[in-house]
Amino acid sequence: MKTLTEEINKSPEKYRSGYALACDGRLVGVFRSYDEALSKSKDACRDHGLIVKLPYKEEVEEIELGFPW
Repeated sequence: MKTLTEEINKSPEKYRSGYALACDGRLVGVFRSYDEALSKSKDACRDHGLIVKLPYKEEVEEIELGFPW
C-alpha cells in the first residue's frame, strides 16, 4: 500500500482512473479494467497482489471501542 500511495503522490494526474496493480513491493501498472489487472497479476506477482480502483481515496473510519459511559 505504501508503494501505491507514494507513486500516486508523485504524479496524481497519471493515476486518475482505472485499476492499479501492486505486488512484490512495486507498482506493476494501471489497467483499464479489473479483469485486465487480474490477468496481469497472475504473470507478474509471485505471491499476492493488490488491485485498487482509481482514483484512490484514503478514508478514515472512526470506530468506538467499548461502551460509551
